[in-house]
Amino acid sequence: MDGTYLYAAVPGVGNHFDKGGDGIVVFDVDHGFKFVKRISLPTLRGRPPELAKGIVASMATRILYVAETNRLIALDLEADKLLWMQAYDGWCCDRPDISPDNQVLYVPALDRPAWNVVSALNGQLITVLPAAARSHNTVFSPRGDRVYLVPESPTIFVADARRAQIVGEIGPFSARVRPIVINGTETLVFASVNGLLGVAVGDLRTGKVIAEVRVPNQFPCLTNHPDHKGACTHGVALTPDEREVWVADENPFVHVFDAKSMPPKYETSIGTRTSVGWLSCSIDGRRMYPSSGDVIDIASKQVIAGLTDEKGRALESEKMLEIKFAKGRLVAVGDQWCNGRVGRPQK
Repeated sequence: MDGTYLYAAVPGVGNHFDKGGDGIVVFDVDHGFKFVKRISLPTLRGRPPELAKGIVASMATRILYVAETNRLIALDLEADKLLWMQAYDGWCCDRPDISPDNQVLYVPALDRPAWNVVSALNGQLITVLPAAARSHNTVFSPRGDRVYLVPESPTIFVADARRAQIVGEIGPFSARVRPIVINGTETLVFASVNGLLGVAVGDLRTGKVIAEVRVPNQFPCLTNHPDHKGACTHGVALTPDEREVWVADENPFVHVFDAKSMPPKYETSIGTRTSVGWLSCSIDGRRMYPSSGDVIDIASKQVIAGLTDEKGRALESEKMLEIKFAKGRLVAVGDQWCNGRVGRPQK
């Protein structure tokens, strides 16, 4: 393989096999997002394929990690070969993240109040970090010394990543926090919050909520999506230059706010082919990937492509990232999170 490819884990929006089937679907970014291949994932005996809960890639280990409802799967990115699977005695899995030094992953124990801290090399359990509520989302700090833990709670918890201990809190916000992103200098967090069609902002230095802003009133807050109950927005992204914050909407739209002002100021909305429950972005910072399967050019705010699998199905996934190869060798990996990159240490 040579060039940039988009990897999408499916089923990646609930157990909807009609939205791309199962496994890892790979698209050629450089050639109009043409379908390239499907990487099959092993299934448990007598069970259907599992729901994908998160996706992480590492340059150092050359591994693609796919979190499913009952296991963490590791694939060799250059060989498309299964390396290992871990189930953590049933305490698995929701959306993980990997440390910037590529040594450990923090993996939520699905539906349980804990995070598994595991080796990025072989998935072996190192320790378990108890949480105040059921674990859900995970974001490492740019320096790797802290990790932001988002359980089913109005509060974001801050852990010392090396000691695996809670050392701080952000919030409480007005309701349960959903996806979050942070800026490159680790001073601000932007969050999706239940019941808020817009974005909330927290100060990472003081732990205080400093803003909650909404999109215009013509967009209703739809909270009945079966996979995001209570959340009319389940997805937030900072453009790499941190000039804009993008917000997912069940309506279906993506809303854009000016992030240079505080509080962020609404700018525009972009229609999508179906509801949006996640936002990922490209390695070069030029494209946004909503879970609807649209591809949006960030500069022009135009939809430039739509993801379609080998059976002609419109693919949707909340678990996507880019991978870049040169003559079959891995040269860059993207991220499932659209965190800001201004002042961020290079991996």
